[in-house]
Amino acid sequence: MARKKKNLDFSFFFEDSMLIFQRIIVDLKKETGSWLDAVVSYCEDHSMEVEDVVPLMSEALKSLIFDEGIINKTIKNTDIRLPI
Repeated sequence: MARKKKNLDFSFFFEDSMLIFQRIIVDLKKETGSWLDAVVSYCEDHSMEVEDVVPLMSEALKSLIFDEGIINKTIKNTDIRLPI
């Protein structure tokens, strides 16, 4: 009798990885004072490229980094317009 293939869902592993990564970045942010510096510090500590951790970043974390970049004027926000 042939074994029936199961469609296993391993997405919870990825979700757990994202949550763990997010917690680590929050803790590092307390030390570094910056979201981007926290991510870079994590990458340096684990000998990784920043591009390698992008899939682990939640949309909320990406938004925090983007907002921080706008505040620090390291990212130009082209969506800012005068209310005319």
